[in-house]
Amino acid sequence: MTEKAGAILGRFSLAPSEHPGLTATFSRQRPADTHQQHEERLRMLAALSRPSPEIGQPAEETVSIPEISLALLRGVIEARAYEGHDVAQYLVGEFCRGALGDIPDYEGAASWFRVAAEQGVVLGCHELAWLYVEGRGVERDLHEAFRWFLRAAQGGHADAQVEVALAYREGKVIVGDEPASFAWMRRAAEQELARAKYLLGRMFDDGFGTARDLAAAFQLVHEAAEAGDREAQFHLATMYCLHSDVPRNEAEATRWYGEAARQGDIEAQYYYGVRVLEGLGVPKEASEAGRWIRRAADRGHLEAQHVLAMMLMEGEGMTADQAEADCWLLAAIAEGWIPAFTTKGWLHDQGGQYEEAARWYLRAAEAGDHQGAVNLGLLYLHGLGVSLDPGEGMAWLRRAAEAGHLAGQYSLGVAYEQGAAGAPDYSEALNWYRRSAEAGDPSGQCALGSLYRRGLGVPVSANEALQWLMAGAEAGNAYGQFELGQLYK
Repeated sequence: MTEKAGAILGRFSLAPSEHPGLTATFSRQRPADTHQQHEERLRMLAALSRPSPEIGQPAEETVSIPEISLALLRGVIEARAYEGHDVAQYLVGEFCRGALGDIPDYEGAASWFRVAAEQGVVLGCHELAWLYVEGRGVERDLHEAFRWFLRAAQGGHADAQVEVALAYREGKVIVGDEPASFAWMRRAAEQELARAKYLLGRMFDDGFGTARDLAAAFQLVHEAAEAGDREAQFHLATMYCLHSDVPRNEAEATRWYGEAARQGDIEAQYYYGVRVLEGLGVPKEASEAGRWIRRAADRGHLEAQHVLAMMLMEGEGMTADQAEADCWLLAAIAEGWIPAFTTKGWLHDQGGQYEEAARWYLRAAEAGDHQGAVNLGLLYLHGLGVSLDPGEGMAWLRRAAEAGHLAGQYSLGVAYEQGAAGAPDYSEALNWYRRSAEAGDPSGQCALGSLYRRGLGVPVSANEALQWLMAGAEAGNAYGQFELGQLYK
């Protein structure tokens, strides 16, 4: 974004503001079947397609399943299932579930999985549990799901052990038990299940069910990310750029957001895009950033839609297209993305339609958008689109400033320095400039340096002035560069 847009609209987020929590009783959705799991089913089918194999034992020779009609093979497997072969019963359940190409028949799947599960087939227990979670073929019943997950977990099924661990963590279908949750997750991780390693790493990081151990947490999350777990990749990226105990590494953060993005993680696609746009850890490449941000926007990511609209307005990384920008902005507004309300106000502001600008800023500010509050406050200070009311203007600026919004702190400092509501108050100006400056805002740094240069609200100090003006000027702030020139006169 240009400096102008950045000042008016605020910066978009470059990483999640906090680590997402683990709050589901079980996984939010059934993990997709892996290629390895599908191959295992085919091996079972191959074994059972041979004359009188030992149940559960592999065939002596590999059978090429693609050369066999699955419809004919299903008949063979069903015959064995009716004869009481437990593994065949499980496989008929998989046919019914649609895992082997058939149209799903979930009632049939539930019936066959139950028969296999009651004979102790661990895979049958696991699949029956998921049908109870999803309410497919049976009435949804999380308590019954937990019972079958537990049976599968006790039989050594790693994915089931994860689900049992999550249930103990959440404490809704079973009494919460942190040590039990940790123990089951560790058992799954010891089977080299990447997802379990990631979740166990989160437990070590949170000190959940065990003593907090950042080294173990980082190692497990890193191993899971390297193994291709998408959530682990996203979380590892966030650790590199936000975790207070992990050395900040922008290149690694961007790398891992990129890995998760390429696996289809919509949040990672957005964050990877904006980091490439800002050149964090990688060369700045606006066109590449635009492609990733557009991918996330196309999938309904509201912040991506908002940022894409701003990029289209300015022609950043793509051909400028105000009509398309309006479409994306309205899409974000329609879904309630509050910062887009501020952008809509800004567009009216730039067009001199101050009453409309004030209306949109007010909607944004009342919903908690701090940039909207700043912009609304400035309208009140200048009487644009609203009656001139310095007190009201200062109140909106203060709301944003006290919430830690850097532009709010800087703008409030300017208002005090210029005496927007009466006589100039350089002490208050100094206070708010300092807050902004210490948080890294170049405008606040330059304003603070200027007060030190001129001795307003503070004794003249060339050293302090130089320190703050240099910081702001090196960030590209033109006012800081001008003030440095005044300092050297």
